[in-house]
Amino acid sequence: MPRGVHNKKTVLMVNGHYPPAKCGMGDYTKRLADEVRATGAYDVDVLTAAYPGIAKIRTERGVRLLRIPRRWDAAEYGKLREHLRGRYDVLHIQYHDGDYPSLELLRRLPRLMKDDGRVGSVMISMAGFKDSDRSLEKLFAESDLVNVTTDEDGARIRRITGIAESKLRTIYDGPNMLPMNERYIHTPRTQVGAKKKPARLLHFGFLSPQKGFEEIVEALRIVSDSGVEFSLDVIGSDHEARETDYFKRIKTLIKKKGMGERITFHGFIGGAKMNRIFSQADLAIFPFRDGISGKRSSLWSVMSFGVPCISTESAMVPAGIRHGENILLTPAREPRVLASAVIAAVSDDALRARLSRGALEVVRRQYSWERIRTEVVDAYEAMLHGRL
Repeated sequence: MPRGVHNKKTVLMVNGHYPPAKCGMGDYTKRLADEVRATGAYDVDVLTAAYPGIAKIRTERGVRLLRIPRRWDAAEYGKLREHLRGRYDVLHIQYHDGDYPSLELLRRLPRLMKDDGRVGSVMISMAGFKDSDRSLEKLFAESDLVNVTTDEDGARIRRITGIAESKLRTIYDGPNMLPMNERYIHTPRTQVGAKKKPARLLHFGFLSPQKGFEEIVEALRIVSDSGVEFSLDVIGSDHEARETDYFKRIKTLIKKKGMGERITFHGFIGGAKMNRIFSQADLAIFPFRDGISGKRSSLWSVMSFGVPCISTESAMVPAGIRHGENILLTPAREPRVLASAVIAAVSDDALRARLSRGALEVVRRQYSWERIRTEVVDAYEAMLHGRL
């Protein structure tokens, strides 16, 4: 449908951890709202659990933001409905474990809005959940379509709920950061091996135990002992109060291993500074303890700059990912193997160049926002026109 068309369809996106820059799901919703609006066929509102400064409604770049400030229980719906549009074509709930103050309203929202004549179709996007959380089954039952961002989540939902295949779709996550322009696309440097220029290493994303940062520190101690010179830039930090102690443990481990002068924590940065660090990195390290998966927006972001990457193996490697072709994969929780991969990569110009080219190709083919937009809008249209 062309831009400027009248009678646009409307979408209410629900996100428990908006705005952007506070979590990956916030970045995802912001980008998805912009992409859906860019089709010219949809207007988008976002219902958020926590957005500083919003009392009721605020509009940012054409997206209306609504906030439920307190309990997220069913009683809040009466207050919320005053600020909703008359009716939405699609209710798109985006769920990530732990992002909502309470699941009571979330579980009941599809039925409340349907009974109230406020919504036509319901889609829920899942990005991680616990098998033990049986309360989500109500959400699945009330949704017309369930979207997962990983093959693992799809398999788990099939096992737990017996959901019909026609009701389940897999749409992988995409980068939450993109190059500002082509000048920041990575050009592999040469001479970063032992006794040559120091290798510039990178880690990007929020620090949490599942990201395997202890393995990075342990591995880099081994790399240092091998005689390879390097520095590590860390962009991002711990993003929830419960992880503050973890960050302190990381700092203690870094000091114990004598890595303090080699590792720089930049915190939350963006713009030209972040782009420069990404574009100058020789190698990025992502030793996820649960392995590589389709929801790794931090990994897709770095690969979208063409930075060669190391990550960890998983039972279900995402589509298009090939060890040695566009990434290096090592076993999880194995710092010695990780160290060997780092040494091999920083000492091999041809390998890094191949990984760089492969990273750009696979992200553009499999994990681009153009593809996500197309697949999400196709899902909306399938629900609205009864093609499920």
